[in-house]
Amino acid sequence: MSSISINPEEFLILVCDDEESVRNVLKEALGNWGFKVVTAHNGEAGLDFLQKNDLPHIVLTDVRMGGMTGLDLAKAAKEISDEIEVVIMTSQGSFDTAVQATKIGVYDYLSKPFDQLSDVKNVIVHVCERIYLRLYNEYLIDELQKKNEQIQNWAEMAAKLSENLDVPQTISIGCEYLSKAFSGAPAIFFQLIPNDRTLLATTRLPETVFGGAQPKFPLAAQKANSFQAIKAVLVDLNDNGDFKSFVEKAEQMSPPDLRTKPGEWRFVAFNTRDLPRGVFAVKTDEWDEAIARRYLTTVETFFENALLHVKVIENSIKDGLTKLYNVRYFKEKFAEELSKSQRISHPISLIFFDIDHFKNFNDKNGHPAGDALLVKMGVILQKQFRTTDIVARYGGEEFVIVMPHTTLVDALAKAEHLRLFIENEKFDHEENQPSGKLTVSIGVSEYPSHASTWESLIKVADDALYEAKKTRNKVCQGKAAQGHVAPFSTARIESTRIS
Repeated sequence: MSSISINPEEFLILVCDDEESVRNVLKEALGNWGFKVVTAHNGEAGLDFLQKNDLPHIVLTDVRMGGMTGLDLAKAAKEISDEIEVVIMTSQGSFDTAVQATKIGVYDYLSKPFDQLSDVKNVIVHVCERIYLRLYNEYLIDELQKKNEQIQNWAEMAAKLSENLDVPQTISIGCEYLSKAFSGAPAIFFQLIPNDRTLLATTRLPETVFGGAQPKFPLAAQKANSFQAIKAVLVDLNDNGDFKSFVEKAEQMSPPDLRTKPGEWRFVAFNTRDLPRGVFAVKTDEWDEAIARRYLTTVETFFENALLHVKVIENSIKDGLTKLYNVRYFKEKFAEELSKSQRISHPISLIFFDIDHFKNFNDKNGHPAGDALLVKMGVILQKQFRTTDIVARYGGEEFVIVMPHTTLVDALAKAEHLRLFIENEKFDHEENQPSGKLTVSIGVSEYPSHASTWESLIKVADDALYEAKKTRNKVCQGKAAQGHVAPFSTARIESTRIS
């Protein structure tokens, strides 16, 4: 969205944290930036301020505090006034915390400790811009009561957007109501693909525009060498003859009733948080850029909400370093997948491995090099396994992979393939390892052969890993848990696994 000029002195921020040093740092920084700031040393004190004083525009609160939690304070603040925006601070997130925060209406979150105070400023400024936009949109509603049809369409769109947290659906709703705003005109969203600097027609209304195709327009390299340059190109597309010719040529694939609609294609850039996202296009002879911008300003706000939702959910289930799933999510999904396998009497396998001599690697090469190794291992695993497999960092240098519909024979073959791949892969500093190569040791377990609970399958694979570690750079098969009797045989199950 466009940059909005705000006056920090008009915004009151309540900072709530049980660490005095954090409160003092935030109070000083926010004050230096011009904001009005009050502090509270715990959740109860924060609630007391809300109940007895002028309401703040923003509550900036830690999640974990003695007594009343930050989420409890956020819920209380929203109950007092839904117009209070809440930003939570946390040093460790969880899926449940993310879902609860989203339901309460928390706008954003900050990770503690802060990498730099400018991150705090950026979030607070964006919240203030959100407040400004909300007030501005409320003003528009009050001022445009006579334009009843437009207002009803806009309100209907906002209601739909408020119930939606899906990014593609947000764009679809934007196309739908931009079309309604101009008497059912054809509407398209061209998504910016940053890596190859192209605009791709991803969303169309109706679907038959361009014959259902997704034509791609390459931006001139010399004019799209930065995000700021791309923004300038998108803003000027109405004067870009090459892009207009591209759209008109693509339109020849549309059905005759759409090709002959009156009007010309008009374009409006779509940016959020100062980043170019793409461009909306409408074919109309009733063009009013102010109306289009009014709709898209609202879409931009909810687009950011959807992106935030995706980010919060992803951060709650992903390991921050390797971007693989974290151990909590792995256990939840493993339990689900095992239950499915038991219902349909189908095998499921688990690979449990760690990096040999990882402590030696860290000691000789430094922890940054160790982190870089873990990141590369994450990339390798994402490429080596199917999207239906659950690949996670178990902790430290340990990794786990759940492989649904995979027999023990196939799992052992895949584990050996992985071991050989890593042994032959080139890693920075691997010459400092005892064997001169970076290697892994792997344990494998399977349902139904070894156990019937996810906890037992982990233990069986972990015990097998322990055996493999005795010689290292080896794959070991697990042994059935004591007293376990396999409920069915996998001998006749044909492999359906594609590596």
